[in-house]
Amino acid sequence: MAAAEPETGDGGGAGAGAADFFRPEDHELIDQFLRPKMAGRPLPPAARFIHDADVCSAAPGDLAAAHEPAPGPPGADPVWYFFSPVRSHCGSRFSRYARFVRGSARGAWCADRVGRRAEEGGAVVWYARQFSFLARSAGRCWLSEWRMVEHGIMQEDGDQRQLVLCKLFISRES
Repeated sequence: MAAAEPETGDGGGAGAGAADFFRPEDHELIDQFLRPKMAGRPLPPAARFIHDADVCSAAPGDLAAAHEPAPGPPGADPVWYFFSPVRSHCGSRFSRYARFVRGSARGAWCADRVGRRAEEGGAVVWYARQFSFLARSAGRCWLSEWRMVEHGIMQEDGDQRQLVLCKLFISRES
């Protein structure tokens, strides 16, 4: 995918026209969108498919209903992208593994995969961690179909930055 353009319907290269879709790879989300956003640099035109919203401000279904999904290939399930602040349980030893949704105890994002990491000089510089949404209602908890991949950049001290780029989608796996 060329910088600043969504992928074409055949999945390769940049293009224009009705067949365009936006499904960047992890490293493209980091290098073309998250790094420039954090540095205050201009974003490529394809950034119009990434919303600014706190993914822990609402249940995923509510968040998805309030925002347009990114264009996808024909027949593909919808995917939403968000620049979001990192929200974890402050002071918790589980802060890397859980993201609690605020308001009425609606649920939590729970890390279920270590995910991918990129290293330079032996240090992790960015990561992509997968979360599943654990919904809560009327005293019951259940694993919902909602998934999120959180893309983040590590600071020099090994801690994660306070802004992430999240990919939100529904998993059809049982």
